[in-house]
Amino acid sequence: MTASSEPFAPPAEQDPAGAANLSSVLAAWAMAGAVVGTSVGTTMQLVGQVEGSAAVGLSGAGAGAVFGFLAWLIDRQAAASRPSVVDGKGRLTKPASFALMAVPMGAAAIGLAGLVVVASVSAGSLVYGGAFAFVLLGLGWFTRPLVTSHRVGQAVQLAEGGDTDLARRLFLKIVDGWWITGSGRAQAQLNLGLLALRDGDLEMAARWYELPARSHKGKVGAFACSGLALVRTLQGRWSEAEAFLHKAQTRGRGALQPEVDGVRLLMVLRRDGAIEAREMGERLLALNSGSVFCAALAISREQTGHPDEARDLLEGGIGAGLRASGIVALMPELEELV
Repeated sequence: MTASSEPFAPPAEQDPAGAANLSSVLAAWAMAGAVVGTSVGTTMQLVGQVEGSAAVGLSGAGAGAVFGFLAWLIDRQAAASRPSVVDGKGRLTKPASFALMAVPMGAAAIGLAGLVVVASVSAGSLVYGGAFAFVLLGLGWFTRPLVTSHRVGQAVQLAEGGDTDLARRLFLKIVDGWWITGSGRAQAQLNLGLLALRDGDLEMAARWYELPARSHKGKVGAFACSGLALVRTLQGRWSEAEAFLHKAQTRGRGALQPEVDGVRLLMVLRRDGAIEAREMGERLLALNSGSVFCAALAISREQTGHPDEARDLLEGGIGAGLRASGIVALMPELEELV
């Protein structure tokens, strides 16, 4: 289960490099190596073991970059078994492990703490030590994306494993957390909306989708508007559903077209009938059509006297996915088809 533009299928756009960008990883590990090397070199210079700390710092940076590259390779191989999440740019991605960035940041924090002491002692003043302490505090602030990604990944993994109650509690903690990034909070809100939708609680789903729809104008906001459009369609509030579909299409800049088509087809089915829905669905059916679209088209085929064609559409993983997603409870017309 992932936070998604269409509540029953992940977005099509993926980030093949994953959340762990190689350049960011190398920079973090090289910085950590340089800080630790400088701290060690300065200490050795203070006790007379070396004449300067620059060479030790540069060596530390090089060693850190090498270790960082090896850690990145290992992490990308292990990422295949992790659940996918939607990142702040609206792409489906495999999150990096917590250790990949936590290790260099922890090492840098230790090195900076050492520099606070060494600089204060060597200069006989707290000014230089205070400067390194300020940098240390800044480093702590930049751990927010790391902590956020780790906690969201934990919650998604719990939900995919079937422990939705614990996942919901963790998502709620993320929403209320003060050390969480804005995009991470939006991911948690989208997931809470998805869980509520799967439970059949449409009003609660709308509440959670409304928050990122108001606070995010890009693709994350478009995902939320798509979810709101589905909720309003299921409630029979057609004008509101149309408005949210327009927002989803505008903010997503065409990237959410399959999801928008799915909700619009369901709206036509519920509002105008199966004949109109089938005409529209057969015209728009494509390889990237989402599960809501396929479900609505299958229902329209069955209701217009073509049950075999309806079942053909839901063959393979689509029917199984619909059963597992909980959409059948929201679209009871599917019960005999899946």
